[in-house]
Amino acid sequence: MGLLERALKYKKELNESGKETLIDKIIGPAETEFMPGQIEASQKIAFEEIDSFNEDKQKNTETAFELDQLEKVKETTKGPRIRFADDETVDSEIKGSILMESEEIEEATPPTIEKIQQNFEEKSAELFAEAIHDSNEIIESLDIESLDSKDDYDRDISLTEFNDYAVLYEILKEFLQAGTIEDIYNSLIFSIMGQLGVSSVSILRASEKDPSKWKITQSNGIKIPEEEILWEVSSGILEILNSYRGVLDVEDLKDDVNLREDYYRFTSVNGRLLVPVIHNDDLIGAILIGEKIDDETFTPQEIDFLQSLSDAVSIALLSKGTEEQINTELLALRIEKEILFDVEYFQNEILEVKGIDDLKLKLKKNFYSLGLESYGVFLKDRVTGDFYPFFCDEVNSLDLKDSGFIIKRDNRFAIFLANKKKSVILEDFFESSVIAETFGKNRMEKMEIFLAYPFIMNDDLLGFVNIFKINPAVEIKDVDIRLQRIVKFLIPYLHNIDETLPESRIYQDLFGEFFNRLEFELKKARESTIPLTIASISIKNYRRFYERFGKVETKKLLEEIPAFIKERLSPSDFFVRIDRGRFIIVLPGKDKKFAITLCSVIKNSITSRFNTADFKLLLSFIPATFPEDGKDSYTLLDLMD
Repeated sequence: MGLLERALKYKKELNESGKETLIDKIIGPAETEFMPGQIEASQKIAFEEIDSFNEDKQKNTETAFELDQLEKVKETTKGPRIRFADDETVDSEIKGSILMESEEIEEATPPTIEKIQQNFEEKSAELFAEAIHDSNEIIESLDIESLDSKDDYDRDISLTEFNDYAVLYEILKEFLQAGTIEDIYNSLIFSIMGQLGVSSVSILRASEKDPSKWKITQSNGIKIPEEEILWEVSSGILEILNSYRGVLDVEDLKDDVNLREDYYRFTSVNGRLLVPVIHNDDLIGAILIGEKIDDETFTPQEIDFLQSLSDAVSIALLSKGTEEQINTELLALRIEKEILFDVEYFQNEILEVKGIDDLKLKLKKNFYSLGLESYGVFLKDRVTGDFYPFFCDEVNSLDLKDSGFIIKRDNRFAIFLANKKKSVILEDFFESSVIAETFGKNRMEKMEIFLAYPFIMNDDLLGFVNIFKINPAVEIKDVDIRLQRIVKFLIPYLHNIDETLPESRIYQDLFGEFFNRLEFELKKARESTIPLTIASISIKNYRRFYERFGKVETKKLLEEIPAFIKERLSPSDFFVRIDRGRFIIVLPGKDKKFAITLCSVIKNSITSRFNTADFKLLLSFIPATFPEDGKDSYTLLDLMD
């Protein structure tokens, strides 16, 4: 053990007994600058540094010469204990050893007590001052480094957990790699829970039923109540969030009486912080954050992190929204292209038919390619106005073909389609009394779906297509979007099929159609208690006209007489040619007097057109009025003969 170590050990023993040494009274720089009268921890560090240094030095320099000189000092100080001026007593052996240095020992006469005391104080003060000076340099260096290190440590926490742009960048990459907006919100939820250690995170978004109200759409850490909780966007805490556009602490609003109900709704789902989600400068949602797991309060750095994360989510939503919009538009274009191709192919197939059998074959093929398994194409009868099945599926699953099935023009279903003017998809058609009245319960039991596609021109329902069953592999929406386009050219084409394909008119009961129309008008007149007049106009010398002027002029006569009649009739009137030179006119709502005047005008117009100096065209007319002359069609028509 070195000299200074022994001295310090002895000093420590004195201090533990409550006494002070001369060293304790020396004022050092640390005491004068920071804490006078007390020994700083820095001094203890200095002593430890000195002890360590002297211990190493003693091991290398303690020589035999030093030991000899130490013996001399011991002998000169033998005897009773020495008392100093401060009443401190020390062992003479230790006091002497403290005053000696290994390099330089006085060989003069033995030192006196005063000399030992003086040398001890001077050397101790010198060594202590040097040690304190060195320790202060170390402490100053340690303080600066400690302060810088503490700042860096605080900044590291802030950057790593909250304002670390590298972390935010990684989170944003997760957002941008998400497949859907829901995936972005899921990544957001787990990022917040992982970074802040909160008990729950939920997403508030607009309700599908009522966009003016918000509900929890996604959550982690809490169980969403079965009873849907809704928040008004235009009032309460969400209104404040929309105006503030920053992180909102729900606890700051609990004392507001007007927000009390809103506050309790948020706390019921463990809501503490509300973070806005902005998209195109509109508040589209909010992040609801629960309490921290460690019960600590949210620091300003954490609030900054949430605000930065909100901005990152806004960027991700803008990017994903734009991407989804583009993908939706591209998908719509692809679908539109496919639809146009299918419709154009169908149209070209129809235009290239070579006969009625070819037409039905191509209709069957194209309907099958659309996935239709049970259907019916209905056309309007030009005379009666009723709708008859022109074409149906090959197996005739609903017994529409060759059954006499027709839909009357005044049927509620026909009136519904005429007013609807667009495609109809009935999901609950089994409960519809209109469908049951039109098709009957037996046919309804064979239906799996009910789709109707009307074609209306000039406010007149000309026909429609009904679908009753489709292939399970086909989506209804795909069928719907194609048939909406197909019906626009199919119905008009089928209406004119008798002109392009004469063989389709193997039999036409023209008078039967006229008779059905007459029956319909008589029924209306009877219900409305209004008159109905029938007038017959006949060419009496038709044969003589043919023999006199020939076939060309006779054909011209038969073409111009209908034109003369038609231009003088109102929209509700109609007529038919039932013989070579005989026409019957039906005038709903007109009496016999009106009919006589009308027939006289028509007669004069025709005769003046075809009379010559040597030939007079003879015309006659006979009127009959309901209910004066007859109450049914048979009675009225018999009067025409």
